[in-house]
Amino acid sequence: ASLLFTASVASRFQSDVKRWRLFADIMVDIGITLEVAASQVPRNLFLPMICVGNVCKAMCGVAAGSVSGAINLYWAAEGSDISDISAKFGSQQTVTAALGLVFAAMFARSTSTANPKQVWFLYSSLTALHLFANMRCMRIIAFNSFNQERLQLIFEEFLDQYAKRSIENSGLSTPRDVASRESLLFLPRIRHRLGSKVQFGVPFNTLMNEGPDAGGEELEKKLAQPYWVSTATRDGLFVSNRPVVYVAVKASATPRQQIQAYFDALWVSATAQSQ
Repeated sequence: ASLLFTASVASRFQSDVKRWRLFADIMVDIGITLEVAASQVPRNLFLPMICVGNVCKAMCGVAAGSVSGAINLYWAAEGSDISDISAKFGSQQTVTAALGLVFAAMFARSTSTANPKQVWFLYSSLTALHLFANMRCMRIIAFNSFNQERLQLIFEEFLDQYAKRSIENSGLSTPRDVASRESLLFLPRIRHRLGSKVQFGVPFNTLMNEGPDAGGEELEKKLAQPYWVSTATRDGLFVSNRPVVYVAVKASATPRQQIQAYFDALWVSATAQSQ
């Protein structure tokens, strides 16, 4: 399970560090819940629930291990030493594991004779506390780099201020402000301004096939640019009701040019929605 999960999503960990970290916490809680509940289900469901629980815990290990380095680097950028942070992180895990064993030994005998409903209520409360604490921790982290979620938040704010002609006076949100508003779950957001789907990083031949035809001079101009943005009414094999925005980026494009390319694509998407 860990190998398949790594092969399918390894390239997406860097762009969504906080969401993947919270995903890991949710997966380990689901895995532990399935293992605990497996003893209370019919025998034919015991092995499948244990297997699914182990799969969830394996996904947690991959996701948490992949993004922990980026989180440690963030704290190091705040003025601490990365080696010091890594050492303290390992010591923290050791202490919490030891405390967990102590409390488990203290409560194991009392919970064996307690009402199952009370035990499940206590377990659910501690699980909710675990997720809440991790969400609060992720809110504290304010990355000063863009991903799709943060860039779309800034772009929507830019559109609002552009409509009011108040960009120069008020300015845009800081990374700390964005950290308090960005989504921490992989859930679709309802966007009123962005009606067109953005396909970022498509091959250049896809852009040429799906976009409008370009003549010789126009094609030479496109090839000289670091990125290209085009619209089409087809999303893969299907015809879309709304235009699809395609973005092709040169391998030599700088991070700033990549951000500019995505910003231009969002602008085209918003313009298509308004029309």
